[in-house]
Amino acid sequence: MQRSAQPSHLAARACPAFNAATTPRRPIRPNRCVPPAACQPALCLLALVASLALLSGCVIEGEPLRKPPRDAPPQPSGLVADTLIVAPESMVMDSNHNGFGDTVRLFTYLFAARSNYAPSLRQEGSFVFGLYPTGTALEADSEPIAEWTFTAEQARAHLRRHEVGPYYSFDLSLLDVGVSDHFPTVGVDLLGEFITTDGQRIRSKDISSVLLGRAGG
Repeated sequence: MQRSAQPSHLAARACPAFNAATTPRRPIRPNRCVPPAACQPALCLLALVASLALLSGCVIEGEPLRKPPRDAPPQPSGLVADTLIVAPESMVMDSNHNGFGDTVRLFTYLFAARSNYAPSLRQEGSFVFGLYPTGTALEADSEPIAEWTFTAEQARAHLRRHEVGPYYSFDLSLLDVGVSDHFPTVGVDLLGEFITTDGQRIRSKDISSVLLGRAGG
């Protein structure tokens, strides 16, 4: 039911252009974008998340990279997540081609921000995502416009790997939960929550904004 793809925000960025007219004739050695090996997560988590768009490697005309991106360091045994980052794509997809956006593709990352391990984590647990009227996501009595729950078993099927570490890719379809996609063009809040196998609940670090309504704005 769900589809997944390599995150657009993890797509390669362009390196400075190669100018054949002014560059000596020698093999081109492209720059490489390498994720931080290790840092104090409490200090570098925001920088790591902000740089996710830059971590999949550069693209340059000429000789391609011969080595695949290196994997994140092995995840220490017993490490437990304490931070959830939810990153939706900016464009809501129109899966039934009726002119209205109905599916939000998002990517979620778990971090142990209070540890010395910088990459994202893989951890057993379930995910809950909800869309709320703008400004109401954190209100105790707020009712979501739509809500999606993925059990721990379902979440395993959405696990993907990248050099920054594991992440989970989900497509949140309004149609799959019985909600019409015929919205006026309106911004809504997206809130995520990770629930560990022992019942601990980790709410997404930030509330994301999603634009519903006519596809393409």
